[in-house]
Amino acid sequence: MTLPAEATGSAPGRGRLTGRRVLVVGAGTRPSPEPDPPIGNGRAIAALAAREGAAVACADRDADAAQATAALVRDEDQTAVVVLADVASPDACASVVAESAAALGGIDGLVLKVGVGLGRGMAGTTTAQWDETFAVNTRAHFLVAAAALPVLDPGSAIVRRIQLRQRASAGT
Repeated sequence: MTLPAEATGSAPGRGRLTGRRVLVVGAGTRPSPEPDPPIGNGRAIAALAAREGAAVACADRDADAAQATAALVRDEDQTAVVVLADVASPDACASVVAESAAALGGIDGLVLKVGVGLGRGMAGTTTAQWDETFAVNTRAHFLVAAAALPVLDPGSAIVRRIQLRQRASAGT
């Protein structure tokens, strides 16, 4: 089966985000043991936003991953800034927005793609794993969005997307 260029990410941009400034939280991609791993949703969103004309703040807790994403944005001839933040920390949620808005001259798009999946079922998940999962997947999305509301320009958009892979667990 042959996928259309839009599905493979190889279609040219149409300028739909020209002049926009987008913060992508979770813009990096975790290392994978796969020989040819997929790009990762946060990275793909950042690259596509750039292809459509947006300047992008690539926020992640992994500096190398965020830099790799920023390189893809620059490959599309768009502005890219890297903002390091571990949004499991409430203080980082406000600073990632403030830093991004300062670097881009404002924000009119926010993508919350950050998410973690820890533990293995009820019996295999510690309290610390539960707390970190909740802090990143739920609380951080709320806190980043709340911090962004006062700085988002009229006509802005917030997109929240979590997709976690289910880990196989024996017996749970």
